[in-house]
Amino acid sequence: METRKSKKNLLVKEILNNIKNPALINSDDFFSHVSLSDDENIDSHQLTLQIYNHIISLRLLIDHYHNIQSTLFTSNTGKKIYIRCGEIGSMLEPQEKKLAVYNYLRIFYAYLLAAIVISRIHEFDGVNFAKGISHINKITTDAFYENLSDDNDETMFRYLAEGKGYLINLIQVYCNHLDPVNINFMIDQVKDWVALDEPSAYVCTVIKTDKAYDNKLIIILDEPCSQLLPKQTESFLNLSTQDWFNELSSFQKSLVEYYKKKILSGLSVIPSRLRSVIPLNKNAYEETVWVASSPDEFELINTCYHSGTVAFLNHKDEKIAINMTRLNLLQQKRACNADAMVMICLNSEKADTFLGWYEWFNNREFTPDDSEILKLTQAGALELEEENIFYSKICLNGFRVLEYDDYLGINKIVSIVQENLSGLDQGMSLIVQINDNISTLFNLEKQYILIDYAVKGLDIIHRLTRIASLNNKLVDEYPEKNLKSIAIWFGCASGENRTGITFNHNIGSSIANYFPENSIEKIHHTLAQTQHLHVMTGYQGNTFGTDGIRSKSSGSLKDYHPGRLLITKTSDIKFIPAYDAGYNALARRLSAGINSRKMNAAYKYLLPLVTQCSEFLTSKDKDIVILPGKIKNIYIELAQALEEIMLGLNLRDNLSILQNIQLILSDNKNLNGENTGMLNNLLVKMINVISNLNNSVSEQLVQHGLFKSENPENLPVAQSANSSPVSNTGFN
Repeated sequence: METRKSKKNLLVKEILNNIKNPALINSDDFFSHVSLSDDENIDSHQLTLQIYNHIISLRLLIDHYHNIQSTLFTSNTGKKIYIRCGEIGSMLEPQEKKLAVYNYLRIFYAYLLAAIVISRIHEFDGVNFAKGISHINKITTDAFYENLSDDNDETMFRYLAEGKGYLINLIQVYCNHLDPVNINFMIDQVKDWVALDEPSAYVCTVIKTDKAYDNKLIIILDEPCSQLLPKQTESFLNLSTQDWFNELSSFQKSLVEYYKKKILSGLSVIPSRLRSVIPLNKNAYEETVWVASSPDEFELINTCYHSGTVAFLNHKDEKIAINMTRLNLLQQKRACNADAMVMICLNSEKADTFLGWYEWFNNREFTPDDSEILKLTQAGALELEEENIFYSKICLNGFRVLEYDDYLGINKIVSIVQENLSGLDQGMSLIVQINDNISTLFNLEKQYILIDYAVKGLDIIHRLTRIASLNNKLVDEYPEKNLKSIAIWFGCASGENRTGITFNHNIGSSIANYFPENSIEKIHHTLAQTQHLHVMTGYQGNTFGTDGIRSKSSGSLKDYHPGRLLITKTSDIKFIPAYDAGYNALARRLSAGINSRKMNAAYKYLLPLVTQCSEFLTSKDKDIVILPGKIKNIYIELAQALEEIMLGLNLRDNLSILQNIQLILSDNKNLNGENTGMLNNLLVKMINVISNLNNSVSEQLVQHGLFKSENPENLPVAQSANSSPVSNTGFN
């Protein structure tokens, strides 16, 4: 433990020396798009590194906009460290739009990386494909930045969704045996893997305080815990013989094989959304909080470990799942290097029950992840009690009032601490502090609050981390006593929302304990301004760009946690939809054409029908890229024809197009899975309205500019699927 402590102290000292002159981001120009050389031989490996670096740079840009100085540097031991430094009174509150638009862009860049991975797996990566990715990036981000002043961040989101549509089309050009639906599915999956492309960095936030805090520095340091056990490494050898691997889909197998070297290197944290695929600890970090007067004078005030679920959620073979979960618990113990540890699950069995009923009522499938996490973690820990690895459960969501919390593992850890204290002078300051925290923890456990507004589980975990930190200080100070060190792990499913709320509360409470004269509200407001939680929930242990807490997890916040600063739009984004830029532009032009004719009496009967048809076509914007070619082309042709009709152009040709489309829909009420009955009925009415116009009306329409220089004769008439053919009266 002394060696680990010495290394940590040297690292903190190096960080404190480096914050004197952190890099500043001064220009938006650098961020307009990935700066690629014009080298004709640029390959996907160069492109991957540049895009990955840009994802990190965009996070630095967000810092810059909030008056946080930040840089990425390499320590003397070769560790990459993302240092962020903000000053009380200078940092800005998180700006919703800045966070949203730049994190949307970071998610889009993850899609660019995903496209490159798919090209390598299917062996069509090369110079031309890399140029295609580069071109898509440029046209998408140019549009993004040109409209950055738009107050509606949904507009920015649309540009990036159109960029994803371009990516799907590009991949299909190079790999035409993949249909758009599969490409969309694959690219959505791969974006959750791409953080593995580079080693995980340490994340360090430094707060420069004022007189209220004695002008000290507060340091929050998150260190990746990604080293594998030998047994875990063995589970990646001869993959075709591994049961866990054979349970995966063929595409998941391809991804495991592609990232195998990165995983086995132990240099990258496993992203949390791979919890049903990779049988290792996910999104795991050691978090320490320090107070410093100078680079040579600093003090550790709290330590905890947070992660995604330790359970391996394969939902197929329970024996495999329990064994992998057991290994993950052992991996946690190795990471914390403690004699004993507890893993506290922040999950809820009753939430699964409620959601299961809700999804069943709505005829949707539901996978009870929380219940499975609790069952597997408890089973894994039960097999490891002799290793002093324990399990507990604290429910943090709205069901905490009804749900039983399991404190057994917590209390076993406390018993080890009490045994440590038994042979020491009870009057020592450290021991008095430990006993006070133990007393408070036990009182909290016994409390029954009808409506737990205070979310007492957060305070229980904080008190436990204080006990652990003080206990381990005793271990360091009295090596001759052979005292046992302990570690506190906690996590929900992803290690993002409930976990983020927990470690954020723990940081704030640790600072409040050290500076008791400062209000807890102000401390948490300052902590929210640092955006340390935002970084940790949208960085390499998760999906890039998903910073912050999702709104549906806000029930786990205390009343003095500034929820409005912690909750973000991007925190719960599972994927970006794929839009077709050309189709969207066509739909907007059609809508504009309709609006321009609203006051024209000649359109009295036609306009409502075209409006309904336009609304139907606009509703397909999220599906058009992945629709089969036949129905996709029908929608595009229809929109083009209606646009020209609204402009009074090519009436005869466009009426023929409408007639042909209507006949196809009449014969195929379910075309490629699309229910087109309503559209067919609209077309029947539209064609007949135009076809049955008499000559005098036709002349009026010409005067109003609908039928420019047309002399329509023998116009086609729609045939309804539900009636006999309509007689073709044409124009008299």
